[in-house]
Amino acid sequence: MNDLEARIAATFPLYLRNGIAQMMALPVPMVHCGSHPTRHFPIFTPKGKAPFDIAGFTLTNGLRSGAEYSPLDGKGGVFIGVELKQSTREQSLKIVGPDKQGDGLLYHQLVSLYELHEAGGVSRILWENGGELRVLKGRAIVNAYLIFEEALKVEARGHDAARGVKSIPWDKFEAVRLDQRTGQDWLSL
Repeated sequence: MNDLEARIAATFPLYLRNGIAQMMALPVPMVHCGSHPTRHFPIFTPKGKAPFDIAGFTLTNGLRSGAEYSPLDGKGGVFIGVELKQSTREQSLKIVGPDKQGDGLLYHQLVSLYELHEAGGVSRILWENGGELRVLKGRAIVNAYLIFEEALKVEARGHDAARGVKSIPWDKFEAVRLDQRTGQDWLSL
């Protein structure tokens, strides 16, 4: 767990205690691949990829009345998905294309967050860039996905995509506001 993951995980109990959301870090899917030959303990290997770093659900209906969250009224929570990114000072967050590896937001992560938002869930990308934490919310994630998909189509036709369409500019991310109950309110429903 890196420093950003630890600081964000420290907010989970605050969101829970204040009746806002319950969250957890998503583990990488693992599969049993055998046992140690002499010590006889199980051996596991990663299989697949987690769709994003954090998952959870709201304990409210996501609507605020004044400064308070409204209770669920028995309707059930909304699913939450969050991807965490950390870098030194960068101008934009690179989107790494399908079946490629590299630093930045991986294509499967972008697709997962896009699909979650479209299904009515809460999608977030938290990016700590040069020590400053900002958040990209659902609608902006949808826009980034649609622009990236168009760039892939242009490249599939044998043309170069316009410069900058395969990344999300830093200024598209919103500053994370402070909340009395949760500290940095990166979830901000």
